[in-house]
Amino acid sequence: MTTLAADESQDSLEDLVLSIERETGLCFPEVHHDTILKAARLHCRQLGLAPDCYASILQTDSEEKARFLDDIMIGETYFFRDEKQFAALASFVLPQLFREVLRLRIWSVTCATGEEALSLLALLEEVKATLGSAGSWTLLASDINRNALEALRRGVYSLSSFRTDGRRWHDLLRRLGERQEGVWVLRPGVLDQVTIQHVNVLSGQLPAAASMDLIFFRNTLVYMKQEQKDCIVGRLVGTLRPGGFLFLASPEVPTVRHAELEVLERDGAFFYRKRTAAAPAVAKPATSRVGPRQPPAGSAPGPGTVAASVQPASQSASRPARLRVPGTRQLSQAELRSALQLASEGQPAAPAGSEPVQAVAALVVRIVAAIQENRFGYALQQLGELEKAAGDNFLNHYLIGLVFKHQGRLTEALDRWERARLYESGFWPATFQAGATLAASGNDRGADLLRECLAAIDGRQHGSRYRILLDGFDISYYRHMALRMLEKFAL
Repeated sequence: MTTLAADESQDSLEDLVLSIERETGLCFPEVHHDTILKAARLHCRQLGLAPDCYASILQTDSEEKARFLDDIMIGETYFFRDEKQFAALASFVLPQLFREVLRLRIWSVTCATGEEALSLLALLEEVKATLGSAGSWTLLASDINRNALEALRRGVYSLSSFRTDGRRWHDLLRRLGERQEGVWVLRPGVLDQVTIQHVNVLSGQLPAAASMDLIFFRNTLVYMKQEQKDCIVGRLVGTLRPGGFLFLASPEVPTVRHAELEVLERDGAFFYRKRTAAAPAVAKPATSRVGPRQPPAGSAPGPGTVAASVQPASQSASRPARLRVPGTRQLSQAELRSALQLASEGQPAAPAGSEPVQAVAALVVRIVAAIQENRFGYALQQLGELEKAAGDNFLNHYLIGLVFKHQGRLTEALDRWERARLYESGFWPATFQAGATLAASGNDRGADLLRECLAAIDGRQHGSRYRILLDGFDISYYRHMALRMLEKFAL
């Protein structure tokens, strides 16, 4: 009887978690299941219900579902979070928008208790005053959590909303509020400049006004499976006008690819702009390769334009599914490294019957393209061919780990990246992926791995060889990301 009850309880919990994930699009790892179960038991006691039937109650009672989601969806936020992004806004994005648009339309999609939206408001006023602009704006602050939106309407914040990250901008908040008896309080009338709205983006619920000039959607995609990420990003891009800007959290940028978005970098901050027929050029540091992945028309791919050599799905899918390598011997690890170097240099073309190293280089390009295009079944099939050609190897484990990561199978992904690290000393892409994943869950080992990754990057270990694995970004991006995650881990 005890075992049966435990099984029923586990089944009920799984039903409850699945119901919430369908509603929100978020993935709740097992470490958070206990929190969900405790909240469900509390609601059951309040309603006088048996816990085993609560999942079915949520499917039929929309008001109870809303109350439950409000209790478990607690957003971590503070003023001017990721201050480098606000620096990019102040120095580049907002001045450009004020020049182009008389009335800006800005949307903080998951504003939680409002610190992000109020940070945007304070910066808008500062940039407008500095430029002497006559421009104006509409600022929409939305969230799925009604309790969080009520906190924004109250306009009272604890001092925990003020962190070291963002401190350089805190003086701007004097325009909006003041400290009173250990809390910070908005001045009357400030929220007249903000439209507050309950929005669930996954359900397709979007604001009535389209053609946004600037969208902030940060620290939410990291909890979603790739399918939900692609769906929501597509919807946001649809509401963004050509030439408009999209800001995601820095760790989320490598997980998003969309044909209408180009990645920009400004002062160490990465963000997106929706492509236009004649988008103005952006000045970037000479060492940075962040930007559109396609080379100019008629140009040949070469070092620094590796991602451009990856063909679209319609072309790459037509290539032969099986690898034809002369002879029966497997490539050595040294030959596999040479193949990876060829692929990273954009020289992987290999007709049937070509030399083994070049053929494997072409195979690596196909696999990377399939992962980038979310064709995971095809990618795994081709990874089987790579194992036949080169045996059990570091590259195979690393790329399988990426597939698992996109599928939300993080434990299996971590196992693969650890194997890749064992096979290849100094293989910092695997160290970065493992470190970032563990650090995001608060695991101390994540910080150790990120430090190890930084040491490898600073030691210039095989940087050019791994270029095809960097998703179109410069190595400096990964160094920046590792440093940012270590800073946040220390808070």
